[in-house]
Formats: sequence, structure tokens, C-alpha cells
Amino acid sequence: MKVIKPKATKLFMPQSFKQCLKHIEYCGRVAYKSEDWITDDSSVRFVRSLISRGHLSVLRHVSLRLPSDYFMTAPSPYIYKVGGFWVGNLQAWLDVGRWSDDVSHELYLAFPQIFDKPSTPYYRLETSFSIDDDYQTYKLITDRGVSHELVRHTTLAVTQESSRYCKYGDGVTFVVPERLELAEGFWDGWRMARQISSAEASLFLESCLSSESHYLSALEMGLSPQDARGMLNHHVKTELMMSGSGISWNHFKNVRFYESTGKVHPQMLELTKLMVKEGL
Repeated sequence: MKVIKPKATKLFMPQSFKQCLKHIEYCGRVAYKSEDWITDDSSVRFVRSLISRGHLSVLRHVSLRLPSDYFMTAPSPYIYKVGGFWVGNLQAWLDVGRWSDDVSHELYLAFPQIFDKPSTPYYRLETSFSIDDDYQTYKLITDRGVSHELVRHTTLAVTQESSRYCKYGDGVTFVVPERLELAEGFWDGWRMARQISSAEASLFLESCLSSESHYLSALEMGLSPQDARGMLNHHVKTELMMSGSGISWNHFKNVRFYESTGKVHPQMLELTKLMVKEGL
């Protein structure tokens, strides 16, 4: 059994449409923990697969702008006006492109590797789309209990490590609460007996060891990861990619750091402090 502390990383955002595809792939592969499958040219295949299978939520990790003269009113509830632009995530623009020939062509001009050329004529040779530089993605490592609170921020795009498909057959990782002051690393009964005197720390480690033992036993019995995951407690590690606009992140910071709506869970506050250090 491995114990780690929470982590937060502010990602470098894409500066080109090609980088947008790579960003989507990196965010999407967190769900299956398949980041080691990423290659120089794997993003095109990955994003095309997402679209063909209808897994469109991962496209929300990229936000694009079109000049405001394209539409008199917002073409979608998920697209809003900022200055002289209509702004929305890639999934929202894909939905608009299903009925708007102009947007369909613009998507093709921006991402010809992903979208087929529309049959209707179009007068533009270069896309009017630009990348929304107000958008930001954070990679978060925390426990399942905290993640249940994170996903309530519905204006933020979220892709989370899937315990249905990720198989922890080599051992389970848990996130330790800050107050327990436990060192990161591998723990077992032998190490506990010699290094732990705190009753609460012992209870935490015993619970996690028992949880891991039952999970691994379930896998050995032939249960699938999606069935065996019921044996895992809320301290089990999970990773999330969260993306959003400056307005959305400011709301998150007000609620989870400044506690504008009430006292924040200690582990959520611990994670948010890490995000603030990263520039939140």
C-alpha cells in the first residue's frame, strides 16, 4: 500500500490548434491512466475516437473564440460573449456546427485532421477561430471524498480517473490527510508497528490496508475493477483534470479558499492552497 500527499499542477495551455488536440488527449487519458500511450501523432486518432464514440465531455478542456459578428445572439446556452468574441468550449462549438454551416467550416479549417470538409461551399481559407487565453487547466491529485466535492463545480470541465476501468492489481494508493503528518511511501503492518504511535494515524493506515486487502482479494476472485472498487474507502487516490474560464476559477477560489459560503473541508482547503501556490 502506498500513501501520498495531494498535489496540484497548473498546466501549460495550448498556443496552437495542434497543441489543442494534444491537450485534449492528455486530459482524456487521465480517465484510463493511459498517458504512456501518448506519442507525437497519437492525439489526432485519440480525439477522432472520442468524437466517434460520443465521449464529448473531454473536448471541454479547450475553449475557442469566434468574432461576435458571426451571430446576433448566443448560438448556444454554453457560448457567451466576452468583448468582441463569442466564447465556448470545443464541445459547445461542435454542437453548434451540427446546424451552422459557417461553424462547421470553421471547425474544419481549424482542425482539418479531425473534421471532414463540409460539402457546402465556403469563402474563407483560414479559420476565424482563436484560442481562448482566459482558459486554464489544473491537474489535481486528491482522494475520492474530496473529488465528490470538486465535481459539483459544474461550470468547470472535469475528467477524472476511472475506478471502473483502472485496475490497481499491483497495490492501491491512498491520500493522507495533512493533520496526520504521515510520510509518503509504502506502508505495511510491519512499518506501522515500528513507526506509528498516533491512534488516529494507526486507524487511518489500518483502514487503508484493510481496504486494499479486500480489493485485491476481489480481483483474485475474478471480479472486474468496476465491481471490486466497492471495497475501496474514500481515501483512495484519484486524479482529475479541471478546466475553466477565469470567472469560473474565481468562483471556485471564493468558495474553496476564501470560504465565502461556509467552512471548507480541511482536505479541500489543503488542495486549494496548493492550487493558489500554482497561481489560482
